[in-house]
Amino acid sequence: MNISNIRGRLLASTVVAGALFTALPAYAQEVAAADDSAEDEVIVVTGSRIARPDLEASSPIQVVTSDVIKAQGSQNLADVITELPAVGIGTTRTNSNFSTSGNGQATINLRNLGSNRTLVLQNGRRVVAGIGGSSAVDINNIPTELVERIDILTGGASAVYGSEAMAGVVNFILKDDYEGIGVRAQAGLTDEGDLPTQYISGIAGMNFGDGAGNITVYGQYDNDGGLRSKNRKISENDVPFRSGYNAQGRFFTSNNSYTYNGANQLQTTYDANTDGFNRNAERYISVPVERYMGSIIGHYDFSDSIGVFVEGNYAKIKSRSRLEPLATDNSDAETAPGVSYEGLSLDNPFIPDVIRNDMIAGGDTSLTFFKRMAGVFDRSNVNEREYYRIVAGFRGQIADNWNWDAYYNYGQTTEDTASETALRDRYFNALDAVAGPNGTVICRSEAARADGCSPFNPFGFNSVSAAAANYITNNGQLSTYNSKVQQETFAANINGSLFKLPAGDIKVAAGVERRTEKSREIFDEQTQLGNTMGNALTNTVGRYRVFEAYAETIVPVLADQPFAHYLGLEGAVRYGDYSTVGTVWSYKIGAEYAPIQALRFRGVYSVATRAPNIGELFAGQSQTFPTGIQDPCEGVTATSSRSQDAYCRSLPGIAQQIAANGVFAYDDNRDVQSIEGKDGGNPDLFEETAKTLTLGVVIAPPSIRNFSITVDFFDIRIKDAIQLVPRNTVISSCVDSAGSSPLCDLIVREAAGGNPRSRTPGTVWQVDSLPVNAASIKTRGIDVAVAYKTPEFQVLSAPSTLSFNVAYTYLDRLTLQPLAGLPVENNRGQLDGDGRLGAGFKHKANVSTTFAAGPVSLNWRINYLSSIKDTLGPDAESALGDSTNSVGAYWYHDAQLRWTVSNETRRQFEMFFGMDNIFDKKPPIINQNGASYITGTETAADTYDAYGRRFYAGAAFKF
Repeated sequence: MNISNIRGRLLASTVVAGALFTALPAYAQEVAAADDSAEDEVIVVTGSRIARPDLEASSPIQVVTSDVIKAQGSQNLADVITELPAVGIGTTRTNSNFSTSGNGQATINLRNLGSNRTLVLQNGRRVVAGIGGSSAVDINNIPTELVERIDILTGGASAVYGSEAMAGVVNFILKDDYEGIGVRAQAGLTDEGDLPTQYISGIAGMNFGDGAGNITVYGQYDNDGGLRSKNRKISENDVPFRSGYNAQGRFFTSNNSYTYNGANQLQTTYDANTDGFNRNAERYISVPVERYMGSIIGHYDFSDSIGVFVEGNYAKIKSRSRLEPLATDNSDAETAPGVSYEGLSLDNPFIPDVIRNDMIAGGDTSLTFFKRMAGVFDRSNVNEREYYRIVAGFRGQIADNWNWDAYYNYGQTTEDTASETALRDRYFNALDAVAGPNGTVICRSEAARADGCSPFNPFGFNSVSAAAANYITNNGQLSTYNSKVQQETFAANINGSLFKLPAGDIKVAAGVERRTEKSREIFDEQTQLGNTMGNALTNTVGRYRVFEAYAETIVPVLADQPFAHYLGLEGAVRYGDYSTVGTVWSYKIGAEYAPIQALRFRGVYSVATRAPNIGELFAGQSQTFPTGIQDPCEGVTATSSRSQDAYCRSLPGIAQQIAANGVFAYDDNRDVQSIEGKDGGNPDLFEETAKTLTLGVVIAPPSIRNFSITVDFFDIRIKDAIQLVPRNTVISSCVDSAGSSPLCDLIVREAAGGNPRSRTPGTVWQVDSLPVNAASIKTRGIDVAVAYKTPEFQVLSAPSTLSFNVAYTYLDRLTLQPLAGLPVENNRGQLDGDGRLGAGFKHKANVSTTFAAGPVSLNWRINYLSSIKDTLGPDAESALGDSTNSVGAYWYHDAQLRWTVSNETRRQFEMFFGMDNIFDKKPPIINQNGASYITGTETAADTYDAYGRRFYAGAAFKF
C-alpha cells in the first residue's frame, strides 16, 4: 500500500475520530465522506504512536478542526484554544503588559496546571519553547491557516511523549497534502472604533511524481493593534484613586506636605482625584502584536519502503508594552551601593523658599519627596522575537504492516527586548544640586560635573531639563534583555503488528529519542549591577541532555462476541536518562470495553513525570522586594517564653534591641518596606510526578447518524511539584528549628552595632527563595461532550442541516499545597492571582450551533463561565468588599455568517461576517485590591472580555 494513500486517508479517518469521540467534532459532511473511505485503513490518534484500524481511543481527545477555526474568525490560534473548558489561562495579550519581556506571548495552560506542564507538538513532534528558561511554547508561532486540526489530549501523556506532558498534549496537525492556491483576508474593529486587526494569508500546494510527493508553501501577516486602558470606561481612571506619585512632585517636611496644582502653583492641599497621577491613561489593556510568518512542508515517497519529508517554519513577532513613567522617591537614589538617599539637602537651590523656611522651622536637614519621571524616560518595552523550526527525516514501510520514521528536529526562539531607563547613581548626582557661579545651579560632585552631570529639578510640572534627562539616562542608554532557546532532537520510531489473536492483531510501537535543550537570558551590565531604576537581574545560562526510549502496545482481547463488541488492553512505558536529574520512568495502562457497538467504556491510569526546566535549575539570582513578610521573633522580650524566643534572643541584633528598648520590634516604614530578596534556580531539583486517572463512556448509536455523547472523569495528582519556598516559610522554619534548618542560609538580618542601612538591629533585611520539590497539586472533574448533526432537509428548496456541539467541564477540585504542613490553597471557585493555579470555575461550557442552507451558513457560539469569587471565604474577610468580591455567571455570544460558492473544479469563494460579544457584555470590576486584578484593566482581563462588541469581515478563495 502506498504511503501517500495511507496519509491521505489518515486525515479523513482522524476527522471521524474527532466527530465521534471529541468535544469539538468536525462537521457531519466530513464524517459521511470519511465513513465511506476509511474502512480498513490505519490511523494514528494523538496520545498513542500506534497506527490502528479502528477510530477509538482510550484517552479523551478534543479535536478542533479547520472548519471550527474558520467559524470563529480568529487570526490567532491561541484565542481558539483558550475558549475550551479544559484550558486555563496562560500568558496572553491581556496579562503581559507589565512583563519585563515576552509581551504579547500566548501559552497554553491545560487543566490550570501551568504552561510548563503542557506539552505542545506540531505534527506529533516537539516545538521549541518560546520563553527563556522555560518549556512553555509560544502559540503565536503556529501558522493559523496552515493548521488542519488541533488535537488536545488532557491528562498525563509522558509515557508516550516524554516530559512536560503532565497536564496533557496539544498537537497542531498541519496541511501537508494541499493542492491549489488559497488566500484569506480579513479585518476587524470594535464598535468603539478601536482595536484594529488585519489578517492576510496565502497557501499554495501541488502534488508531483504521480501523487508520490507534495510541496506546500505558506505565508501570513497579521496585526493586532492593541487596546489602551483609557479607551474603556471601566479602566479610563485608576480605581479606587489616582497614584500619589504624581508628575509635579510631592514634598514632605516635618510640618507639612506640598504639591503643585494644575496651574503649576505650590499648595499644601492634596486631592488624589485632581492632584494624583492617572496611570491608566498610559497603560494597555491588550498589547499590540504584529506577526510575519512563513512555512514550507514537503514529502516524497520513493517507494512503499522509503520516503522523505521536511517541515520548515519561520515567524517574526513584534510587540510592545506601554507603562506610565516610573514612580520614584528619594530612596531610589543611592549615596553608595545599598544606602538610600535621605532627601534633598537644605542647600539645594531648587527648593522653594516656602518649603525651605518650613524645613528650618521643623529642624529638617533633608526633604523627602515623591516624583514621577515624566519627561525623563519611557520605561515601556519594545520586543522582537524570531522563531525557526526545521524537521527533516525519512519514513517508510517494512512488509505490509510495519511503519517506521526517523527525523532530526531543530528549533530556536530568540527575543530582543529594549527599554529606556535611568541610572541610579546618576539620579543621585543630579538630585544633589548646589548653587554655582553667577546664579547657576550645578551638581555638587565635581567628578559628576566632569562626566556631564546636569542638575535635576523635581519641583512642579515639566521641571526636568533636557540636559538633566539626558544625563540621568546616559543619553538614552537602553536597558536590554536578550534570550535564546534552542532545542535539538534526533528520534526514530517503528510501529506495527506482532501477531494476530482471535480478536485482532497485537499492535506495538517503540522508539528512541535524544534531545538537547539550551537556554540563555542575558541582561545589560547596568541591570545586572542593579544600577537601573528597577531590580537587579542576573543572567541565566543552562543546558541539559536527555536520552529516552519507549514502548507501547495494544492487545485486543475480545471482538464481535455477545456482550463484547470489543475488549482491549493497552500499555506504554518510557525511560528517560537526563543529564540533570538522572533516570526517570513514566508509564500508562488502559482498557476499552464496548459491550455493544453503540456503547463504549474507556479508562487510563498513568504515571507522568516532568524534569525541571533550565530556569528552575539554573536561573541567576534576581532581586525582588517581597511584601507581607512576618518575623516570628517580632515581639520577643527579655522574659517572654514562647518556644522560639530563646533562639531569637541569641541573635546579636535582637539582643541589642531588647537591651535598649525592652522589646524587639520592626519599624513599619524603615524596616518592613525595605525588605528585599533574591530568587534563583536550584540545581538540586528532581523530577515531578503525576498520577492521572481518566474514566469515560462514549455513546454513539449507529442508528442515529452523526450523534455522540462522551462523559469522562479525570483525576490528576502531582507530587514533588516544583514551587518557590514562601519567604515566610523560610523565616518560620529557621526560627522554629533554632537555626538548624538549611533554610537559615537564605536569611540575612541586620547586624548589631552600626547600621549602614539605617535599619533596626536584628530585623530581616533580606530573605531569598529558591524552588524546591515540595508542592502538591490536585485537580478532579468531569468533561461532557455532545454532538449531533441532523439529516439533510429542505429550506426554500435548499439542502439544509442543523448541527449542535456542546463541551462542558465540571471542576470538583483544584488545590495547591506549597509545602507539607502549610495550609492547602483551594482554587476551585476563585479567580486567578499571584501564587494560584488559575481561574477555578466550577462550570465552564461552550455551545456551538450551525445552520447551513445551500451556500449560506450561520454559526452561533455561546461561552459560559459560572459564578466565582475573586477571593474565597466570607465576603467580609475578602480583599474586596461585597460588591466586587463575588462575580456572577457570564454568558458570551458570538456569531458568524458565511456565504460559500464552489464548483466541481475545486474553485471556491467565501465571504464571511462575524460579531463577537454580540450583547456587549461588560467585564466585572475588580479593583487594585483584588487578587486577580490585572494592572491597568481594573478587571481580570485575561478571563473576561474587556474589549466589548467587535466586528470582523473577510473573504477567502481557493482555486
